[in-house]
Amino acid sequence: MKAKTLTKFGFWSIVGFYIFLIAVISTAVLYAQVPTFRSRISLIISIIFLSAFTIMVLVWGGLCRKKAVALKDQKLKIIFTYTLMVELLIIWLIFCVVGLLKMQMLIDLEKNQEAEKQTL
Repeated sequence: MKAKTLTKFGFWSIVGFYIFLIAVISTAVLYAQVPTFRSRISLIISIIFLSAFTIMVLVWGGLCRKKAVALKDQKLKIIFTYTLMVELLIIWLIFCVVGLLKMQMLIDLEKNQEAEKQTL
């Protein structure tokens, strides 16, 4: 693979990855609004997909960086190194947001159960 092809492939795969990530997380957020069994399953599936794509992106980024080193292209190596760092940061932030959503969902569920007990 030439450096130019590698860069184009990398750009579009990152764009596709984040579009898919936004779709998965928005679905999880929508289902998290309704604390049911289905919403929990949806959240778990979203986290599994997120984990799988995280691994895929990290492997892809590592391979691209290795290819850039093999091509002895310093500029490309720096681009892929910073891209990997930014991806890791974004993925970490997304995991934090999903975790906070899950915690909020559980807190709301407990409040609803307590409210139901008090009305009975």
